[in-house]
Amino acid sequence: MTKRREVLRKTRLFITSLTKRYAIILDLGCGRGEFTYFMLYKTPNILPIGMDPDFKELKKGKKFKIDLVFAVREYLPFRTNAFDGIFINEVLEHVEDEDRVLNEVWRTLRDKGLLYISAPNKFALFDHHGMHISYTRIPNLLG
Repeated sequence: MTKRREVLRKTRLFITSLTKRYAIILDLGCGRGEFTYFMLYKTPNILPIGMDPDFKELKKGKKFKIDLVFAVREYLPFRTNAFDGIFINEVLEHVEDEDRVLNEVWRTLRDKGLLYISAPNKFALFDHHGMHISYTRIPNLLG
């Protein structure tokens, strides 16, 4: 299964798990917003907001005509209890301070909100992220 199809499957699973008639969703680390757009396209009762610290990627997502926010993940520019759901797909391995990011996620997620986190397996030899053994980074075996 291609990476894109796998993320679409995860996104669909996340969307169908929401029980509210209308939900505000944060796609944390959305890149150019492809999956944020997918959430909007597949479910009209969801308002997805994409957020990423990579301005170049966000500029590429302008074509989707969705709400995209430029910000770092350690300091979310949203009010407390702002989201019914937060979607985090293979992002935590890229942040400086994982605890700070998760504290911000809990702050902005409403009570009984839905949190989806996916991260690569640090022991997977064929993951595109490679792996760390002790303090040595080893790139993936496929380049």
